[in-house]
Amino acid sequence: MLLITVAGIHLMALITPGPDFFLVTQVAVSHSRREATMAVIGITLGVAVWAVVALLGLHVLVEKLPWIQTILYFAGGSYLSYLGYLLLRSSYIQIKRQKNVHTGRVGDESESAPKIQIEKQYKNRLLLKGLLTNLANPKALIYFGSVFVLFVGGQVSNVVRVEIFALVVIETFLWFMLVAILFSLPKLKALYQSVGGYIDGIAGIFFVGFGLNLIYQSIMALIS
Repeated sequence: MLLITVAGIHLMALITPGPDFFLVTQVAVSHSRREATMAVIGITLGVAVWAVVALLGLHVLVEKLPWIQTILYFAGGSYLSYLGYLLLRSSYIQIKRQKNVHTGRVGDESESAPKIQIEKQYKNRLLLKGLLTNLANPKALIYFGSVFVLFVGGQVSNVVRVEIFALVVIETFLWFMLVAILFSLPKLKALYQSVGGYIDGIAGIFFVGFGLNLIYQSIMALIS
């Protein structure tokens, strides 16, 4: 019953849209299922790190050293804002290129260079990007620092702790692989080809908004 309860709660946490979801969907529709899988593996590794830290007493550490949470919020907000900036720049270039095609104008090489650079970063660093995106997600800190620790108290044996760890890691991988498979379907990829600039723009606004909110919270925490 404990494992079933943990599985249900963890699934609810996973299906709530967040930076991880937006990263996987954006990579899946803009690139390929294989590249999205690399992002999924990175996110899964991030969840594994959070689970290990929670099992070792994350909530106790945060309670005794609250400034750690402030640092995590600022660092996470900065990274998410940076990802949002890359997506917004990609969105601007794609929309401008589409307008030039419709008007018969051909963009110069300087306009396409940033897009090529962004694509290269996605291809070469997707696993790391998925890992850092998950570690920068404050939802993970709140979830593993509060809800998750309720199920790994002192009365839980080490064997059950290992089972819970394996459960959340496998469940995370399977959920985001399902997301990657669905959003890499030909119809959705074809849709991205026509409105990809706007999709990247929406994702970029989400990331920047989320990141700036975290930075604001960390600053307010320092002031108070």
